[in-house]
Amino acid sequence: MNRLLYIALVVSLLSADLFSQSYYIRGKVLDYDTKQPIYNAHIKIKGTESGTVSDENGRFYLLSEKSIIAIEISHVAYEKKKMQVDFQQNQELQIVLKKHIDTLPEATVIAHAIENLVERMLYDVVDYEILGDSILLLTYSWKEQQNPWLIIMNQKGDHMYKQLAIKEGSLYKDCMGNIHLVSKDKAYQLFVDSNRLYFLYPIEVDSFKKILNPCVASINQKFYIQQYSYHNQVLSYYLATEHNAAKTIRVISDKVALRMLADRNRFYNMGARGVTEFDIRFEEMCFFDPIFAPMLKLRDSLVILNFVEDSIELYELKGKLIRKTAMSFHKKKGWKEEIFSDEITGKVYAVFRKDGLTKVAEINLLHGTLGEEISIPRFKYIEKIKAYNGNLYFLYRANKPNELTNLYKMKL
Repeated sequence: MNRLLYIALVVSLLSADLFSQSYYIRGKVLDYDTKQPIYNAHIKIKGTESGTVSDENGRFYLLSEKSIIAIEISHVAYEKKKMQVDFQQNQELQIVLKKHIDTLPEATVIAHAIENLVERMLYDVVDYEILGDSILLLTYSWKEQQNPWLIIMNQKGDHMYKQLAIKEGSLYKDCMGNIHLVSKDKAYQLFVDSNRLYFLYPIEVDSFKKILNPCVASINQKFYIQQYSYHNQVLSYYLATEHNAAKTIRVISDKVALRMLADRNRFYNMGARGVTEFDIRFEEMCFFDPIFAPMLKLRDSLVILNFVEDSIELYELKGKLIRKTAMSFHKKKGWKEEIFSDEITGKVYAVFRKDGLTKVAEINLLHGTLGEEISIPRFKYIEKIKAYNGNLYFLYRANKPNELTNLYKMKL
C-alpha cells in the first residue's frame, strides 16, 4: 500500500482496520560519515512499484503485504543499498548510506549574488522542485517544444541525468515530501533511483487533488489537514493520525464576510429577477475570496500566520497553542498573499512586489516583525519562489523574443 492511499484514508477519516492486514515498519536513513539524517532518500520494495521517501528527519514508514521483503534504498548523492527486512521483528531500521565518490561539493555563493543554474543547458524550465542536494527540473529543449524532459542536477547546475517525461504538466510536492508529475488527466508519483525516474501510482487528477490538497503538513505519522467551508470564509485545521479520530486544532473565520453571507438571501429578494449562476460567481469573486491563514511546518513545531486576526500562532505537534504574537507587516504597501519557508533553517519569508520587482523579508515569528528586506533587482515578474538551506530560488524569463525561462539561485 503506498503513502498516497494512506493519506487518502487519513483525510477521509476512515477506519484503520485495513492496516491490520498489512505489515508495518519504520526506519531512519543516515549519512555514513556524519550520522546526519538524509532527506528524500527513496525506499522501494524490490520487484514492486511500492515505495516511500524519507522526511527531513531521515524517517520513513513502509507498509507491505508480505512479512519478509527485500528493499532498495537510493539517493542521487549516495550509493545505492539493498537489504532484506523482516516485518515481524517490529524493529526500527537504521540505514546508513555512503556518498558517491564523485559527488561535487556545494558551490560557494556570494551573499545576494544571483546565479543562473541552467544557463549552459539551453532548456526552457516549466517547473522545479528541490531534492535536498539536488534539483528536479521539468523542461523543454530549445530545439523542440513537444517532448518535456525531467532533469536532475546538483546545486551548482551540473547536469546529473535526464529522462523524457511521459506527459506535459507540472510538479507538485505533497505534505509527505513526495513529488508528483501532474498532467491534465493523470498524476504520477515520481520515484528517483540512482540512474532513472519511475512514474508510480497513476491516479485521476480530480481524485489526486481531493486527496492531497487538504494535507498541509505531516510529521512522524501525524497529518495536518485544512478544510474550507461557508464559501471559503471559515478555515479549519485538524490533526489526524492512524489510530485516532481527527482533532480540531484551530478554526478561523472572517466574521464580516459571514455576516454578509447571512444577509445574502435578503439582498437577493430585493431583485426583480431570480439569482443566476453568474450572480453567484460574481459575488464570490468580488466579496468572498478564500481567507488567507496558512499553516507551515517548522522543524518540531507548527505555525499559523493568521492574517484574518493579525496574529502569528505557534503550536506543538499535538496541536497545543504555545504562543500567540500580534503582527501588522501585511498592512504594508506591496505585500502579497504569498508566504514561503525554508524547511532546513526553519525561517519564514514574506513577499512584496512593486512595478514587477520583488522583495522578500524574513518574518520574526517571536515579535511579529520583519527583518532586512532583500531585493531581487533587474528581474521583473519572477515566479515560483522557494527557499532551501539559506538559498532562494525562482524562475524568470526575460521579455525578449526567443528567450528561455531559467532557474536562478541567490543566497538569503
